[in-house]
Amino acid sequence: MDKLDKIKKPLEGDFAQYREFMKNALRSESGYVSEIMEYIISGNGKGIRPMLVFLMAGIHSKYDIVSKRAYLAAMLVEMIHTA
Repeated sequence: MDKLDKIKKPLEGDFAQYREFMKNALRSESGYVSEIMEYIISGNGKGIRPMLVFLMAGIHSKYDIVSKRAYLAAMLVEMIHTA
């Protein structure tokens, strides 16, 4: 297990919920738009940008959880990067 995997291990559940959040948020009735969004979502890189957002959210959370607002922030960071 490399260092990045050790950092991501506590966030596995958050990453799974984040993927579902992205799928639901980027759903479209247009087949063309859905195909593009699926391509963007399927690019499963290291996840460093969302991981940093989740870690910062966890630091600033009173309840030690990652909220939907953090998922939205992570998605926005990814969309800006993709653009």
